[in-house]
Amino acid sequence: MRAMVVGAGPVGQWVSMRFLDCGWEVTLVARPVAASVLRHRGLRVRAPSGARTHTALDVAHDLATGLAVNVPDLIALCMKSYDVPIVARELAALTVPGRVPFIAAFQNGLGSEATLAEVFGRECVVAATTTTPLSLSDDGALQVEREGGDLCWAACAPDAPAAAGLIRTLTTSGLGQVYDDADALKGSKMLLNLIGNASGAILDLSAAALFADRRLFDVELDMLREAIAVLRASKTAIVNLPSNPAATLATLVRCVPAALLRPLLRGRFSRGRGNKRPSFYYDLASGRGRSEVAWLNGAVATRGAALGVPTPVNAALTSTLQGIVEGRVPWARYQRQPEALLAAVRAGTVRR
Repeated sequence: MRAMVVGAGPVGQWVSMRFLDCGWEVTLVARPVAASVLRHRGLRVRAPSGARTHTALDVAHDLATGLAVNVPDLIALCMKSYDVPIVARELAALTVPGRVPFIAAFQNGLGSEATLAEVFGRECVVAATTTTPLSLSDDGALQVEREGGDLCWAACAPDAPAAAGLIRTLTTSGLGQVYDDADALKGSKMLLNLIGNASGAILDLSAAALFADRRLFDVELDMLREAIAVLRASKTAIVNLPSNPAATLATLVRCVPAALLRPLLRGRFSRGRGNKRPSFYYDLASGRGRSEVAWLNGAVATRGAALGVPTPVNAALTSTLQGIVEGRVPWARYQRQPEALLAAVRAGTVRR
């Protein structure tokens, strides 16, 4: 089997490594500077169980070159959600209608699969994620923060014969776990991605610092309760994923008092992230003026509005973070200023 992985960040490198481990031929598409480095030194990964390097892969600096190296059976998109529409258009221009490879969307949040399905058809699209926490070290090596996670897959049209064949191949190759419901897979992963992400970025605080403040923890609980209510209203199942027990989390959030839940979640997410900033923080700190918040908290708010489910906390977090990212709101107004965020959330709740 042949795979083309688009995006050479932590997820793209990890997915490439997993394909190579299973004997697939891999072409990794990276920006020119990153492509040059990867050709020279290969893929390096460090994990608690040890370090290793993979050099048996092709590296291309653009999509056209990557597709010319080998026609892939599967294209794994591992860039940010906001880049998916651009890449989809480029791929559509470079592929032959009716002969499009399967396309796996590894983006966090909700909506990327629908964007791809509009261009290529639902039968070509696979929802995918990794539950292994990853980062890039200062020297460019891929760092596995904690082992025990896995790749997860779900065909968007599981009844299509070709999709069933792909799922069998993924299963027999040992490439992670396969799920029956793409919406359940991505919705469940979203719950874990939401925790401490928007508020942590807005306040410039780690998960440990965020959970130490009871008031901010209450905001996180309210945000999660809204997301769970939206998933339930849309009849989206919540399932446990490898090292990401989303179904268990949903039960705890709905049934356990906050005073008992706070030490449980604080320990879980403080151990998982430590002083590492949430993913939205890096969107914000990059200064590129873009954020994935619209696909996470924003998606919760949008779907909630369509379903008649109130989501004032998710809406407030989305608008606040988006305002900072776009330069309309000074980040300094919120950095290490919990009262400012609490006021914004209260104002949103009153408006609703």
